Amino acid sequence: MASRQASFFTELFFISQMFLNIATQQCGTGGDLYSIYQMMLKGHTYKTFKFTPGTLECREACLADDRCQSYNVVMFIAMCELNNRTKEARPEDFVRNEDRYYMAKDLKGGN
Repeated sequence: MASRQASFFTELFFISQMFLNIATQQCGTGGDLYSIYQMMLKGHTYKTFKFTPGTLECREACLADDRCQSYNVVMFIAMCELNNRTKEARPEDFVRNEDRYYMAKDLKGGN
C-alpha cells in the first residue's frame, strides 16, 4: 500500500512538472526549459537535498541560485541534485538513469 502511494505521488509530481514546464514555455516567463525522463547529468552536482514530494522545491532552489544551470530529480526518494552545467555544455556526462529525470534551466544563451 505504501509503495503504491509513493508511486502515485511520484507520478503526480512528474506530471505537475511537465504541465508547469509547458505553461512556462508558453508564457515566455523563463524558468525550466525542458525535462528528460530517465536521464541525468553526472559529475556536475554541487548541492543535494531532500524535498517534499508534490512540491516544486527543487525547481525553486535552482531558479533562485545563479550557479544552478540544471538539476536532476531522484524520483523515488525525493532527492534534488543541483548541477552547475547543462547537457549541452557537457554531453559526454549526460547518461541514462532509470531513477532520475533531468531538468534544464533556461539560461538565455549562457552555459
